[in-house]
Amino acid sequence: MTSAPTEPALSRASLIGILEGITMISAAEIDDTVTFESLDLDSLTLAELLVAVEDETGRQIDFGLDFTPATTIGEAHHTLNSALATVRPSAG
Repeated sequence: MTSAPTEPALSRASLIGILEGITMISAAEIDDTVTFESLDLDSLTLAELLVAVEDETGRQIDFGLDFTPATTIGEAHHTLNSALATVRPSAG
């Protein structure tokens, strides 16, 4: 018996919505090929992004993810969901 594929902990739409709120850039301008650098995300803003992802998913994630200015939104979405798949939901 095969199990049904699980939904990612963080949807692409949720990630883009979070980025829209942080950057004040329209979601229509954010797609999988946009880089953190093109959104002017610095290390402080990336930390803000991770906290917002934790709030959205109810899961704590490692702040040591390997994001660079050249990381695309598509890559970030995949990396975040891989990290979220390895942790349990936060208590509370």
